Amino acid sequence: MSSTTTTTAVSEITQEVDRAFMWIGGVSLVLLVGITVALVVLALRYRRSRALATAQIEGNKVLEIIWIVVPTIIVTWMSAIGASR
Repeated sequence: MSSTTTTTAVSEITQEVDRAFMWIGGVSLVLLVGITVALVVLALRYRRSRALATAQIEGNKVLEIIWIVVPTIIVTWMSAIGASR
């Protein structure tokens, strides 16, 4: 009886699943770290308001489209990887 570890792929399909898992986990980790760092930096930078009243900001259509399209592409890509394996 041979012993296998969790990093040793037994078949071709397990190698593909492991690869997909690593890609999805890596993307998730990069996003987690990036968003957390941005949140902490912005919270520290703007923790005290200099103005008594906040300014009303109108919507930015390009930013809103990017805000929706980029996460949609990432989630679709991750779903396609998972479905193809």
